[in-house]
Amino acid sequence: MLCGLVSSFLFFSSFFSPMLIKKHQLSSIMVAKHIYVFPGTFDPFTRGHLYVAEVGSRICDELIIAIGSNSTKKTSLFTLDERLEMIQKSVEHLPNVVADHYENEFLVDYALRKNACAILRGRRRSENPKDIKYEGTLAGMNRLMEPELPTIYVDTEGDLSKIEASWVRSFVTTRNWSQRIVAHVPPAVRDIMLRRFSDH
Repeated sequence: MLCGLVSSFLFFSSFFSPMLIKKHQLSSIMVAKHIYVFPGTFDPFTRGHLYVAEVGSRICDELIIAIGSNSTKKTSLFTLDERLEMIQKSVEHLPNVVADHYENEFLVDYALRKNACAILRGRRRSENPKDIKYEGTLAGMNRLMEPELPTIYVDTEGDLSKIEASWVRSFVTTRNWSQRIVAHVPPAVRDIMLRRFSDH
């Protein structure tokens, strides 16, 4: 798989240490036409996820937001169709971003099948050692399976670094939950959640 000089640079950078990208650094990054895969369960799709997608859309030719699922694991709060709709409506302003789904398949195999040059991931609270260790383990396993497929990190900042999908799920059906989630999810996601659950 040939990804050009830029992808080679990203590979060597991510091999030795995670590559963190912030908005003020984007202008200094030269990119070629290539595809990134941004994986996750997105249960639900949050403002943190949207931030990663917006940054990713600016450094690749096409960004695939891929919902991964495994039939042996617990079910999600939101259906696959609901999560695909959440993503599609939230990224309507990003013409080179698409939503997709893969099931019972290793991420690296899916990425190769889509001719991707890199895996894109967001990382909350970069100062948190547990978060760094977890993401490092995932990147290491993917690198062992496919050495030429780098993992690139987008570091969330400020309030975005505090957003977690699990917190959003815990708000559902509690008092004033529809107002509490405003700071956590894009408007389109809130609309879908309101459609699914009655307000309490």
